[in-house]
Amino acid sequence: MEVCMMINGYRKTEVRARRVARAVLIPLIGVLLLVILLRLLGSSIESILLPMKEVQIYGNSFIKSKELLKIMKIESNRSLLFFNKRTAKMQLLADGRVAGAELLKVWPGTLKVYVAEKEKKFQLLGTENRYWVSADGVVLGGMEEGEEELPPLVTLPANNDDIKVGEEVGNFLVRDVLQALNRIEKTHPDFYRALYSFTISTRGIELYVKGRGYRVYLGNSISEETLEKLRTLLLVLENSGSDGLSAQEIREIDLSFSYAAVQKEEK
Repeated sequence: MEVCMMINGYRKTEVRARRVARAVLIPLIGVLLLVILLRLLGSSIESILLPMKEVQIYGNSFIKSKELLKIMKIESNRSLLFFNKRTAKMQLLADGRVAGAELLKVWPGTLKVYVAEKEKKFQLLGTENRYWVSADGVVLGGMEEGEEELPPLVTLPANNDDIKVGEEVGNFLVRDVLQALNRIEKTHPDFYRALYSFTISTRGIELYVKGRGYRVYLGNSISEETLEKLRTLLLVLENSGSDGLSAQEIREIDLSFSYAAVQKEEK
């Protein structure tokens, strides 16, 4: 009698397990078949199931909306249901001009894209074109015709091949100049505003300081410490009184060595 009860209990447990397995496997098989069907149908099904009817882009100024759509690989037959927001966001952030991005699906057929562009900080002047550059050295885009030049300017007259929109400036001297300017602006903002232009040439870096019109040769390197040294030297020159040299008497200040050399204008 006891053996019969054990057999009946086992059979009930086995039947229950089979029912649970069937209840789990049947939906999984259905989902698998649906995925296979969608893959076989490809893009044609995307135009049927909740198509993306409208894309609204906010926050962009110098990056055109068409360019953002191309970056996110959004085509006319995309489905909002199958559109991967995370992938599109990573594609946007991979562009050096984009500081942040968020995407929102608004059913049944609208995608909203919020873009935060990097701030325009410096102006880079090439042989033919002028560009806006971010604080971290990414070329944001070309300047508009007639747009006012705002110092400190950086001029690169030799070769424009390493100036590509959306990428960091290829010239290492330009990057060093921008890095030094970012740092000196925080520590000495008044001195930063006196720095008018930097010219990168085969000779190295040349700086023009507005106000008294000093010309400064920096050689092939520049850092925050270099500009700190220049600031101290200019304070000495300007406070030297009648015994000092006037700006008209100074042809060039040479800071390419560990010491500063003031070259007097020949008469």
